[in-house]
Amino acid sequence: MTKTILAVLACLILGACGAEEPADDTPATTETEVATTSPPTTMAPTTAAPATTAAPATTSAPDTTAGQTSEVAATINISGFSFGPPQTVAVGDTVEIVNSDSVPHTWTADEGPFDASLSPEARTTYTFDEAGEFTYFCEIHPEMTGVITVEG
Repeated sequence: MTKTILAVLACLILGACGAEEPADDTPATTETEVATTSPPTTMAPTTAAPATTAAPATTSAPDTTAGQTSEVAATINISGFSFGPPQTVAVGDTVEIVNSDSVPHTWTADEGPFDASLSPEARTTYTFDEAGEFTYFCEIHPEMTGVITVEG
């Protein structure tokens, strides 16, 4: 019977089905027997569809880089429920904020010109037009804080 199963599998896999009789005295297998004696079919592994890109971050203050192609001078990365690293930039520099966490966050100035909501994997930019030290936090997770220094 094992030779019969192997012959049937070879026939199905290699397309070598023909009028040949089995080499031994085992009777030829019928389609019904093939269906009941074949090993179970296994499914090939599937790959999950790629994640969709999150919608762009929204800002309550207008992004002064809109319509411009400004080079990013510094990046603040939100990861592990913290902002990092602290940054020092010059007046006129553009800062990019990237949410690398799997939950939404905000980038909100304590007293200042920016307030952005960032869904997971979202990013936004802000161009600083005045010098100063700007402290910020996440409205959703107030223990998350940071500072950016803008030198004139």
